[in-house]
Amino acid sequence: YEGLEVAMSKDGRYFAIGTKGNGVVTLFENNHAVNGTATVTQKWQMPCTGQVRKIVFSDDGQHLYAGSGDMFLRKFKISDGTLVWKAYTGGWPFINGLKFSTDSAYIYTGTKSFDITKVNVLTGEVTWSAFTGNLDVYNSSNGRYVMDFSGQLINNSTGTIVGKIQPSSQKAFAYLDDFVISGDRGIDIYHPFGSLHATRSTYMDDGSGEQSQYNWVDSTGTKIVVLARDMVSNGPPKNGIGCWRITPTINRYPTLDS
Repeated sequence: YEGLEVAMSKDGRYFAIGTKGNGVVTLFENNHAVNGTATVTQKWQMPCTGQVRKIVFSDDGQHLYAGSGDMFLRKFKISDGTLVWKAYTGGWPFINGLKFSTDSAYIYTGTKSFDITKVNVLTGEVTWSAFTGNLDVYNSSNGRYVMDFSGQLINNSTGTIVGKIQPSSQKAFAYLDDFVISGDRGIDIYHPFGSLHATRSTYMDDGSGEQSQYNWVDSTGTKIVVLARDMVSNGPPKNGIGCWRITPTINRYPTLDS
């Protein structure tokens, strides 16, 4: 299965692969999670026009969402592969381009066409779509905002841009959404409406294309892991992984430690 995307359900029972070319989503059942045997069973295949670029499972393991090159997001039933709905989102989801709202009522797409679209999970209805000029989507835990890769802060109710931080990088909201943590060549902590509070270098290279493509911040906002994209494009290997501890002080202003 030659593909660009693979995903696994939260309980480990199912995994899905999306193929290149004429896009197909294939769902497998991991029998080890069911009966302890080291085998898998192919459950179904369903077409998605164009390359399948992003797949996510719902938290309850009942549905699978796939974004593909025909600019549609599709929702499938895990049980039999039935297509529940498809929604036009303007482009295919980028690397961090599919995110659920905290109440799981909506799914956001941040696409290669530089759009963020908010889609009703139950009906497939598009609530709003905004051209942002950049990739990905990151949502706040309180549901008030989403943000794109370039740091544009977007009102979740209206889809309008209400703020901007720098630089272009992976983002994560933290500390009850009072701060945004940026993970790239530097780890930066911002207030959501623009001011830089703390910064440390990850010592990753600053050449073209060397920026991070993925980061992870734990639920308490006290640890961050940043992964570099290209580690050997110019000269010797570069730092590929940055791991940092973040300490919130008594007045809730976090500091970067080590």
